[in-house]
Amino acid sequence: MARPAGIRIVVLVAVLLVPACHRRTPQQERASLCGDLGSLRATVTFLRAPDAAARVGEVRGDLDKIDPTVNRVHRSGVVDDALGQQLVDAQRMYHDRLNGVGDDDRFATVADAADGEALWGAYEAVSEQLGCGASLGAGG
Repeated sequence: MARPAGIRIVVLVAVLLVPACHRRTPQQERASLCGDLGSLRATVTFLRAPDAAARVGEVRGDLDKIDPTVNRVHRSGVVDDALGQQLVDAQRMYHDRLNGVGDDDRFATVADAADGEALWGAYEAVSEQLGCGASLGAGG
């Protein structure tokens, strides 16, 4: 049985309007990203300077943990492209240093403080540009 034309038009209009209703405003996107960055603050703080007893697997796991947020920042329209790329590059450089190193190896044997500082600097620059400020909690 054929559907009346009126029903098809209503369905088409509904399909076109639903995505528009779910788009975030720039302010909502900033708040969401600040929430994500705040939740990862302790993780990025650890990655800035892992303690001497840290294992490569722990560091690699934390780099993987921040990956979804790094990618969101990079794709976001509210973060300057250069800052988003800086964060992606810092994470990639840090991760690349661990290629070929076993998870059970001590991180101190492959550590380069510059990697952690570059990641921290990019994280802070993005947070500052978004205006996260005090919204960045202790997180994990």
